[in-house]
Amino acid sequence: MNTKSIRFLLFILLVLAGNAVASEPDGFRGLKWGSPIPSHFIKIIPAQNNHWYRNPNEKMYINGVIIKDVTYQYYKNRLLTIAVEGYPDDKGKLLAEIGKQYGKYSEKYNDDDEDVYNWYFPTVNITYRPKTKLRNSAKLFSELIITYRPLLKEHQKEFPSGF
Repeated sequence: MNTKSIRFLLFILLVLAGNAVASEPDGFRGLKWGSPIPSHFIKIIPAQNNHWYRNPNEKMYINGVIIKDVTYQYYKNRLLTIAVEGYPDDKGKLLAEIGKQYGKYSEKYNDDDEDVYNWYFPTVNITYRPKTKLRNSAKLFSELIITYRPLLKEHQKEFPSGF
């Protein structure tokens, strides 16, 4: 084998290894993007074509990292968004787990003194804020948002001002 062939083979192996780590999520906890609402889910925020649900049997951890809450947004009865609320003092554990599963973030920036991490995939966006708070509140929490982009585009046409 000549030097060019070996370099090419190494390049292909590195690309395959990188893609194996940073695989795009096809859903969350067995639910596929765009799938219908499971019958045991409980509606917590009703709105026209845009409802938020909880799973009453939800496991409050992600790969051993304890979390506070998980909510599921359904647009026209199809899974659009997963929102995970975590603890801001987890010492970076949830961020590390996200990194293990989806690879290095695509971008990191600071928004109003909050770090924001984003992962961009062809059909999914992931946003993680390690320490955030609601408006007019001092309560801090971490927030992980995973959104299915094809359905988000449809949602934005109907609700241009947001969720």
